[in-house]
Amino acid sequence: MQILQSDRVLFIEVEGKGHRFQKMTNKEQGLNPADEEYSYVDQETTDTEVQGYTPEISYDFNGDDEVKAQEPIINIYENELLGDKAVVTGIEVFTKKTLVGYEGNYKAYRRQFTVVPDTFGGAPGVMVYSGSLKAKGNKEWGYVTTEDNFQTVTFTEGEPTE
Repeated sequence: MQILQSDRVLFIEVEGKGHRFQKMTNKEQGLNPADEEYSYVDQETTDTEVQGYTPEISYDFNGDDEVKAQEPIINIYENELLGDKAVVTGIEVFTKKTLVGYEGNYKAYRRQFTVVPDTFGGAPGVMVYSGSLKAKGNKEWGYVTTEDNFQTVTFTEGEPTE
């Protein structure tokens, strides 16, 4: 069975709740691995080992002032915010992966991202924003629940308990 983009939905935390990042026209994830090559005199080829990752999510979205998840990102563009003021918390939800024995709980991770704006504007009409969300820290694995068919989610770190 194919894995679809729509099976992994990105939410941005606003006021303590994850809001669905709607109106995205492009979402590409890159791991950006850092690797090290080793050459040995007894081998004709080199060995390569991955030393770490610098994950990022590249995006394009159509600006919409009714999409709550866009608010903190557009604010970063408009006010040219720097440092910790240019950080958002993202939650990626695996909408087809309910946790066994826990109906309504979906596998997810939460991570802080630095917003790295690129361009905004484009052709006449809707404002298009492009940039990337670069990882700032490790993933926190857990699960989400939703009461409105994935318009908003509540993230809980760890495994569900009764």
